[in-house]
Amino acid sequence: MKLVFIASPFRAHTDWQRAENVRHAERIALQVWQAGACAVCPQAMSQHFHGEGPDQRYLDGYISLLRRCDAVIVGGQSDGVARELEVAAEQGLPVFREVGELIGWLDREEAPLFANALRRAEAG
Repeated sequence: MKLVFIASPFRAHTDWQRAENVRHAERIALQVWQAGACAVCPQAMSQHFHGEGPDQRYLDGYISLLRRCDAVIVGGQSDGVARELEVAAEQGLPVFREVGELIGWLDREEAPLFANALRRAEAG
């Protein structure tokens, strides 16, 4: 299963706006799961930790997660998203702006795996 990183804004001027950013990222994450991939959604993973530790610790952790992913889907623009896209480019990861594009990529990437598994199951 492919891991898809959700690159979407988190920080905001108000708690309400930050919660809205998280909800937006979660909606994208749900679509990624429904498309057949594992969504890595940092916005949801630490949304309640705001102020509980140094921001840089979370930022560094999520960049480490991003490096382990297979693709990125973009849900908006921010300084954090710009950094995530730089890392994605350094890693050679495909970046998608629409879920439909991601689905097409997943179909092309996953189809050979499923075909090989089916052949093994039929042979065994």
